[in-house]
Amino acid sequence: MISEKISWSDEYLLGDSLVDKQHRKLFDIVDNILSIDDENLKESIKTCLSELNSYMNYHFDEEEKYMFSIKYPLLDDHKMLHKQIREDLYKLVREKVSLHVLKTKIKIGVKKVLIKHILEEDMKVQPFYFKYKETFSKKVKVNTQEEIVEI
Repeated sequence: MISEKISWSDEYLLGDSLVDKQHRKLFDIVDNILSIDDENLKESIKTCLSELNSYMNYHFDEEEKYMFSIKYPLLDDHKMLHKQIREDLYKLVREKVSLHVLKTKIKIGVKKVLIKHILEEDMKVQPFYFKYKETFSKKVKVNTQEEIVEI
């Protein structure tokens, strides 16, 4: 079978290890969907899509909390993008198409949505993350008793 995997690239790294780990996990889940063979295709796709939906919702919720914590000014817009992705995935799985067509649509959709979303939308967060990280590290100092104090 020819590999249909969507390869992870370091160009997708945002610099926050938790968010980057979650993005990699989304790629892994999608790769599982794309590597399903024809045996038990229906059940396998159903299981993987359920996992994708569940983890995607978890990731979006966590990402939105993270954006709130760093005071990301475009959070409301980003939430709307997440909502649209959720709706698009829902429509995709509800379409009456063959499983092979569904698998192809998932691959195309992932390239369009997941990669584009990370490169274009999530990357907008990066400067705010680094600004927050720099500001936060200047605000706290650990003294000799290992207490956190404001400076």
